[in-house]
Amino acid sequence: MTVSSLTMHHVFMFALSLILLATVIVGTARVPRAIGYLMGLAAIPNLVQSWVVGNEGFSVSWLAGSLSTVGLPLMLAWSIWLLIVAWRMEEPDQPGKGQPERGPTTLLS
Repeated sequence: MTVSSLTMHHVFMFALSLILLATVIVGTARVPRAIGYLMGLAAIPNLVQSWVVGNEGFSVSWLAGSLSTVGLPLMLAWSIWLLIVAWRMEEPDQPGKGQPERGPTTLLS
């Protein structure tokens, strides 16, 4: 295997994992669905580029440049948006914070 084929295999797997993560985010209620849609859109240029290099054996310069022009801003947008959403989320309730602990319950006969 050549270096470019290994790199494009990595790009393909990254795009596939982005699509799977986007699917999970779209299906959950804690994170805005639009972040998942942006993730999916950002994965498409990576899939196209890995497919072109896999079939042609080399990257077409005008295609690689245009894919980067589309994919990188989308990647940056969903990354920053997800960071802001995660930063603003409230922490889940901890059993030891502000609530008295309950001991074991016993049944009285």
